[in-house]
Amino acid sequence: TMMLACRVRLLFFRGDLTPAGVVRGSLAPPVQGPVAALAAATACLVRGNDAAPADVRRLVALVDANVPDPDDLLAVGALMLTAFGLVAVGDVGEAARRVLLAGGGPGLESLNVIDRALGLELLVVLALAADDLDAAEAWQDRAALLLVSPIADSTTARLYSRVALAGG
Repeated sequence: TMMLACRVRLLFFRGDLTPAGVVRGSLAPPVQGPVAALAAATACLVRGNDAAPADVRRLVALVDANVPDPDDLLAVGALMLTAFGLVAVGDVGEAARRVLLAGGGPGLESLNVIDRALGLELLVVLALAADDLDAAEAWQDRAALLLVSPIADSTTARLYSRVALAGG
């Protein structure tokens, strides 16, 4: 289950959605525990990108049942994957809440570099959707150090572009 979940995530974040579909049906979560949360979260990402909101909500509930607190890397990863699945079906508010929980607070210090950049971008999107340019700029300020990261620079530049466009 772990290897399959990692493969699906890799394919999705590489932008290769067709091979992810081949393994989609094989990703049945175990009954309980952190591996169950990771499998359900990965399936949530897939089903979100399939535009299946009912499946996303069902899978989010499975993750929540298995991740009461994000106290390890599997739990944090599961929360982030559910956030990406929720964004895909338009639930940006709940996705942002999960990013903040996974990140350990507004600086998202508990996340790896790319997840921090993606999380901050999601928070910018939420702020801009609420017409709150000040909040979007505050999230942008938190992302400034990520501009020099070869892993996160393009995501951070996109975040900056969103704020600049909103600011006119």
